[in-house]
Amino acid sequence: GSQCGFCTPGWVMACAGFLLSDLPKTPNNMEQFFDGNLCRCTGYRPIIQSFMKLLNGEKADCTGSCETCTACDETQEGHSCENDRGHESSSGCCGGACGGADMTDIEDLVPLKKVTTIVRGERQGTLHLSDAKTDFFQPNTLQNAADLFLRLQAEGFDRKDIGVNAGHTGKGGVEKYYNGTAPYHRSIETKVIVDVNAIPELQNIATSGSLHTIWSGVTLNKLIAYFGSLDYEPFQAAKRHISVVANNQVRSAGTWAGNLVMAQKYPDFPSDIFLTLTALDARVSFLNYQGEVVGNVPVQNFCKQSYFKDNCALLLNFSVEQKEGSWVARRFKLTTRARNAHAHASCFFIARFESGKIAAATVAVGGTTKYVESCPRTAQAMVKAAPDEDTAISRVLQVFQNELIDLGLNEEDDLTRKEYRLLASRNCLLKFYLYANGEGGDESLERPVGGKGLQEFSINLESLPVTAPVTKVGARLQASGEAIYTHDVASVTDPRSTLHGALVFAQEPGKILASIDYSKARRMGMVEHVDARDLKHSKYIKDGDEKLFLEVGDAVPSVGFPVALVLFKNEEDATKIAAAVDVKYNSSGSSSREPQLPPVYNLVDAMKLKRIVAGVDEVASIHKGDVKCGLANSPLRLSGMTSTGGQKHFYFETQSAVCRVGEGGEVEMRSSTQNLSGTQTLVAKLLGIGNSKVVVKQKRAGGGYGGKISRSYQVSGSAAVAAMKTGRTVAVVNDRGMDLQLIGGREPQIIEYDIGFDEQGKIHAVNFLIHCESGSTLDGSLGDLAMSILWMDHVYSVDNFLCQGILYKTNVSTNTSCRSPGNMQSNFVYEDLVHRIANKIGKSVREVQELNFYQAGDVLPFEKDGTSLGDLGGEVNLQRCWRELWTKAKVEEKQRAVDEFNKANSLKKRGIANMPVKYGISGSGYKQQTRVLVYEDGTVRVGTSGAEIGQGLATKVVQCCSLRLGVDMAKIEVHESDTGNNTVNNGVTGGSATSEVCCQAALNACDVLLRRLKECAGYEGPGGSVSFEDAVSTAVDTGVSLSADGWSNPSCASEFQYFVWVATCAVVELDVLSGEVVVLSADIQYDCGEQLNADIDVGQIEGGFVMGLGYFLSEKVVFDKENGMLKSAGTWEYKPPGMLDVPAEFNVRLLRNVANNAKGNVLRSKAVGEPPMVSSASVWLAVRDAIVQAGGSMDLACPATIDERLLAVTKSK
Repeated sequence: GSQCGFCTPGWVMACAGFLLSDLPKTPNNMEQFFDGNLCRCTGYRPIIQSFMKLLNGEKADCTGSCETCTACDETQEGHSCENDRGHESSSGCCGGACGGADMTDIEDLVPLKKVTTIVRGERQGTLHLSDAKTDFFQPNTLQNAADLFLRLQAEGFDRKDIGVNAGHTGKGGVEKYYNGTAPYHRSIETKVIVDVNAIPELQNIATSGSLHTIWSGVTLNKLIAYFGSLDYEPFQAAKRHISVVANNQVRSAGTWAGNLVMAQKYPDFPSDIFLTLTALDARVSFLNYQGEVVGNVPVQNFCKQSYFKDNCALLLNFSVEQKEGSWVARRFKLTTRARNAHAHASCFFIARFESGKIAAATVAVGGTTKYVESCPRTAQAMVKAAPDEDTAISRVLQVFQNELIDLGLNEEDDLTRKEYRLLASRNCLLKFYLYANGEGGDESLERPVGGKGLQEFSINLESLPVTAPVTKVGARLQASGEAIYTHDVASVTDPRSTLHGALVFAQEPGKILASIDYSKARRMGMVEHVDARDLKHSKYIKDGDEKLFLEVGDAVPSVGFPVALVLFKNEEDATKIAAAVDVKYNSSGSSSREPQLPPVYNLVDAMKLKRIVAGVDEVASIHKGDVKCGLANSPLRLSGMTSTGGQKHFYFETQSAVCRVGEGGEVEMRSSTQNLSGTQTLVAKLLGIGNSKVVVKQKRAGGGYGGKISRSYQVSGSAAVAAMKTGRTVAVVNDRGMDLQLIGGREPQIIEYDIGFDEQGKIHAVNFLIHCESGSTLDGSLGDLAMSILWMDHVYSVDNFLCQGILYKTNVSTNTSCRSPGNMQSNFVYEDLVHRIANKIGKSVREVQELNFYQAGDVLPFEKDGTSLGDLGGEVNLQRCWRELWTKAKVEEKQRAVDEFNKANSLKKRGIANMPVKYGISGSGYKQQTRVLVYEDGTVRVGTSGAEIGQGLATKVVQCCSLRLGVDMAKIEVHESDTGNNTVNNGVTGGSATSEVCCQAALNACDVLLRRLKECAGYEGPGGSVSFEDAVSTAVDTGVSLSADGWSNPSCASEFQYFVWVATCAVVELDVLSGEVVVLSADIQYDCGEQLNADIDVGQIEGGFVMGLGYFLSEKVVFDKENGMLKSAGTWEYKPPGMLDVPAEFNVRLLRNVANNAKGNVLRSKAVGEPPMVSSASVWLAVRDAIVQAGGSMDLACPATIDERLLAVTKSK
């Protein structure tokens, strides 16, 4: 369950917290407990599956220590265990080589103990601590708090300078998105902090008759438990609603009062507590600045009226009444992802029934309206209407809609469409009536408990430990939190003298940079700064296209483009100082870069204004046959255009660099990068020194996905310039919001198509034109567009084919390669068209797919000067993947179940889709090396040029060395990647095949060592008469070198070296009234050749699929239409999938007994990092199928977010 490992300690601690909690130890409770933990690498399945084994004290999987699978007592031969891993071997057991049976319980390392509650002891008065910036007070009674507020008033403190703290979750996490500090998104600290955690009265919950009073120190989780203990339906509904506030970590520390005060301070904050208390008709009490208690204030008045905003010093409690009668209460919260997301629309309905009719009602709404509101007109209409008459219900729905409009709709239309919020709220009221009448109306679309899954693979016993599911090197260090990342280096090696840097952003695209004023930053303690004036040797991080810092006189390309780096003594305050730098602009003037043009912030406008960077003649194209004639002669045609959105990499370790200048001016750079040699060259050019004086090192990176190939240059380059200027260690680590603003992502595309076919579904001609958005500079977008084009043929053989592209520049963050760059979009669009063809001619999608599949011997549409540049080559495993998917995943059975479900349900619909993938792997341009050192005791140290970014590269290299040398993996250590040791003039880590190329380099190095050992000691390898240790001893005694470098730079005459084949089936369920979706299952059949590591490769498949799921369903990149600022800059608005968003059942099967026989193959394996991303389009297609089953439209946006899904349901076919 650990890949890059950056999130792993958080998962381990969350699991420990669950095991130590008082919650019943059920799988459902465990999943819900982790609603605040995210992972970008794994796909979650191995994490939750591993943790669930702890519920019943189970041990690790039986992966080789016995001859049978203990899960079901069947022999390993040819067996796929439905209960567990489905561990298979081609001949008996793996003999323990997989290492899977050796699982260490963390309690065996450090015993887990309940934390003893700190007893504060008797204390007189109020605790007071202070430093140069802040006064901290902690009163221990309400009277002390009242006296304190009076004292602060008397001392002249402005009320805005006084902050009250309990859980600090709002100040630390949410407030920065509402306080006007974009694009830096920083919290604003007050001069005075009043901590109220030591006031015992604030922890109380009191009951007096039917009145319940909850004091302000009560955490959200305690409030949930209290409401859950009461037999009163409105309180039970409140419990359910508060249970989906934020996440478990926040609910454990944060109080309901903090959430409510946030709504008072920022009226557009979508507070679930404000909504809940409005529905419950709560009254609040507070302490004012005069030390007086003000009580019985309606919660709506408290949050909205200026008197209460201005005079509330400390919120004390709320009171709600438990009323007599028969009550029905339903609450709804519609969000981008299942958990840990704010509401786009939320509703709370409470009604008292008498004799089958509504006698009283309360309605509260949020999201749809600009603020949380009560709806008394709707409540009155509900009382007057018969709850079981359609006409009466329709009238109430109309009253509700009119009241929402009159209250003032939320006009925000970028992140979620406003027409969705209005429709969804109306549908929530309809659901209330359905529930009241016993006809359904679920509050949310519940996903079955996950963690289920089958992982099926075969093991080559002659290649062990290669092919086996070997535990990832360093996994235990990652799980314990001991693994060191770039971010950690400064605090570990040089904490006192290190300076921390933060980038200063330009904020007005299209204008001219006029000046940079550091005066305020100096007053705040800025130590130093660097900007374009410090660049004495080179100004660029790319070849003449992109500067490290803008110069005065340059046109601003985008919000977030760096103009300077400020340095401070700590990381937290560096960002505040960056925000204090005064950057001024002129609206006109000459630019040193290019003529000034009005800024554009999206691809549509760039196309209209022809902001072309590279035209058709400058971009790669593929063609075959006569497209014009083929289209003209086709009986049927489809033409139009479709668009795909962007995507952020969202690696967990943000862009990070730590640089120091050593003796003789030698520069040591630690960088979280996918390109060590490129970073070395960049730093050398910026500093005007030779590459040999720059050493770039990296042990591991917390993810990359293409975002750290060249976009790491801004952070690394600025750190290097600053370190040289100051002579001190400089660390530059982006916070999440700054990183998202600075770094672009996957390129949005608009694809024009014209496709000709016949009544049987045979495609005769295709013409594609891809319009692609690069952002403000070129970076890798030209190559990504080329990948869109070169992969556009997908899995379908067409006689007449043409695909071309055009690249456009916009004034937003520079886009760059993102996992499966280019082909993610193009393959998805083509597959969508195949489904549309099937719909048009009335045939099954499967018939059209299979009719057009590539067959062995087919020629690819790559021609230059009339000569083909490639064919399918090797073994075409498309048909086998496809066939095994249908049989092993029981697709026909799934289809029948979907059909039966849809016949029986009108409010929910299921969809199913099957997605084939052909993913070409290029064998050129990798240039990787591996150094292998053998020591006199027979132990080995290996270092490689590839960056370990979570893909398991280092582990696979160790496996290959173990196999080739005949040395146990336990004797092999991994050296960090280092341009002063094992990384010289290398290519980037990317394109899925770097692991394999590094493994080949390792094998080459091992072959050199084996030749030497054979010549000097007669070593024949594993199983020979001479042991490895004896051979090494002889070599050392005779002076033979046991250090060897291996180099691998594969080349390929055709466009691709080989192809990866994938087939996927996805099943989803859709709520047709809300747009919510759950992914019920995903089955992936994958051609991995003879995999290098079964566990790592399955993990890469799952992780890639889930990252793609985010692209297609939840990850929406939105820029402000007025200034190009990223609006989805942070976890508040940008939502990668969480644990409850992934398939409840997730099965991955690797083709058995297959090998990659292409020239240049590495131990018969195939690449695995990127192809599974493309297969996740099956989920989007399944969602669209469910929409069509509900009577909706084939037209669905990408990403198909919750609002787009519901609006598509309402469109006619």
